[in-house]
Amino acid sequence: MAERIEFVDVTLRDGHQSLWAERMTTGMMLPMVERLDRAGFIGLEVLSPSFIGKCVRDLHEDPIERIRLLAKRGGRTPMRVNGGGLNLFGSDQQSMVELFWRVMAAAGIQEVRVSDSWNDPKVWALRAGAAAAAGVRPIINITYSISPRHTDQYYIERTQAAVKLKPFRLCLKDPGGLLTPERTRTLVPLMLQHAAGIPIEMHTHCSTGLGPLCVLEAVQQ
Repeated sequence: MAERIEFVDVTLRDGHQSLWAERMTTGMMLPMVERLDRAGFIGLEVLSPSFIGKCVRDLHEDPIERIRLLAKRGGRTPMRVNGGGLNLFGSDQQSMVELFWRVMAAAGIQEVRVSDSWNDPKVWALRAGAAAAAGVRPIINITYSISPRHTDQYYIERTQAAVKLKPFRLCLKDPGGLLTPERTRTLVPLMLQHAAGIPIEMHTHCSTGLGPLCVLEAVQQ
């Protein structure tokens, strides 16, 4: 049984993205971030790179200034980006990735969840390394899927590979809502066993209604 259960709030990132089609303005977010900052979360996820184009083109706002204002109005809870692949200007050129994280750090971002669709450690190294070099703590997403390839041994090897990159945390990410309580029961202990003491988070989409059940199962491991 886990001794401490902590939560990350994704209202201003996933709620904004999935429910509001990224149309929330900075003025709408600022009163909310004060309340979220006092709620006791360990992190506030406030940005996905797709917001940047939407913010500029449709809302006519400065996305960097938005981060600065959110950090100033909040301030106690670390602010995060859901990084994934940045694809900021049509490509993931490493120089642009490095510049992006320097700008994010200067604006007030302290943490990032980085992903690769193939769970490729080489890609993790580039993305997490660029963030860490800028002073942003990287959290490596290990993306869950179902196939003959996605065995227990696969997830052990990916966990071990992620640990070698010395991330701030790991995250079992279930973007497709495919994770079941039964699979959680077998998978989470394996990842914890090979995580070398690095905390593991869980991010699951509830499109099948199983997300909360998986979380409850995970915290019992």
